[in-house]
Amino acid sequence: MTEKVYFIKNVPTNVPVKHTIKLMQKQYSLPKIYIRRDANKTPIVGPGNNWYVYYYYRDPDSNKMKKFIYKYGLNRFKTISERKHYAKQIVEALTELLESGYNPFLKEGLPTNTFESNKTYTLTEAVNYVLEQKSKRLKTASIKDYNFRLGHFLDWCKKVGVHNNDVTSITKKHVIAFLNTLELSNTSVNNYKRALSAIFGYLSKEGIINANIAKELPTLKSKPKKNTPFTPKQIQTITKHLKQTDPYMVDFIKFVFYGFLRITEIIRLQPKNIDLENNVYRVETKTDVFKTKVLVPQLKDVVLKYMQQGKIYKDEYLFTNNNKIENWQATEKTKTDHFRKRFKKAKKHLGFNEHYGLYSFRHSAAIDNYNHYKKQGLNDYEIINKLVIIIGHSGPEVTRKYLRDVQANLPKQYGSNFSVKF
Repeated sequence: MTEKVYFIKNVPTNVPVKHTIKLMQKQYSLPKIYIRRDANKTPIVGPGNNWYVYYYYRDPDSNKMKKFIYKYGLNRFKTISERKHYAKQIVEALTELLESGYNPFLKEGLPTNTFESNKTYTLTEAVNYVLEQKSKRLKTASIKDYNFRLGHFLDWCKKVGVHNNDVTSITKKHVIAFLNTLELSNTSVNNYKRALSAIFGYLSKEGIINANIAKELPTLKSKPKKNTPFTPKQIQTITKHLKQTDPYMVDFIKFVFYGFLRITEIIRLQPKNIDLENNVYRVETKTDVFKTKVLVPQLKDVVLKYMQQGKIYKDEYLFTNNNKIENWQATEKTKTDHFRKRFKKAKKHLGFNEHYGLYSFRHSAAIDNYNHYKKQGLNDYEIINKLVIIIGHSGPEVTRKYLRDVQANLPKQYGSNFSVKF
């Protein structure tokens, strides 16, 4: 603990009065992921390339910060995306543990007065308690999603009369019965299961219940909807139509194509995060808080069209429902739905079916870049290493799978390989 002494004059008597302020030292750092990287700073996996999660905690004897390392089987995962996903779960668990008062220097880990050992929770109280804790760290959109799904769950529990039961009496059968009432796609049902697993998992870590009753439930098989890439000729047709009917959408689509951005990422773009001088911009992505990307000339032209030179921007958004930069106060779902509906109108007019969407432009851009490097004589390994940075994937394996999905790396004509003739 540090002490700072201040002498403040007492106004009536003008006599200095001594005040001592004790500053509490930080006891621990937030958990972080150590990612093994190669010489080019690209994440790598494989034998000897171990990852781990670590944090520092102040040693009560030496008063110095000591490093603690956790692996929890992290290095059993063979791909970069799998390791990152699992490592983030470890970070979340350790963060919650530290915030609960965990001290690695104590024999039992947690001080005995941290929990109210005799306190019991009803199901409703337990769910609301976890939501309150998670709202301190999660994004607004994530909390809204949790509130929606768990509100639906609590409504069902109230209907069947278990909402005021002790949370420890709720079993896997209750969760299964609720999920069976959902007349939704497998993907949507899995999202409900995931939300419930997060809640019961948190309660389990806190010692309020014995186990996560939703964790072991099977994930339903779902076939994600894939957007078919547009051909260059189709893109010309769409662009020509939109320039006549909705030119603002052309600029929006440019960020999908040239920036490889997702729809959610585009509606989050803010002028204050665009550096025109250095030709870079920061975007809040699906996996990272912010990622810096290159502002290519095609996108810089769009930005310059709407941004006023010399104006200071604060909370405005680049793309809005009024076709100009402004502070659009709406949920992210409302914003994404707005632009999807605008494009759907053009798509319907031009006769494109449900297999085509805004993401089709992103896939087309990947194919276009792949073919560009192929013509330069680069092999697949070299192309993927370039595209993983351009597209913004977490690693080469993700890009390789993505290219297979969009059918960018099709084999060359192999008809002459066959000796058998029919």
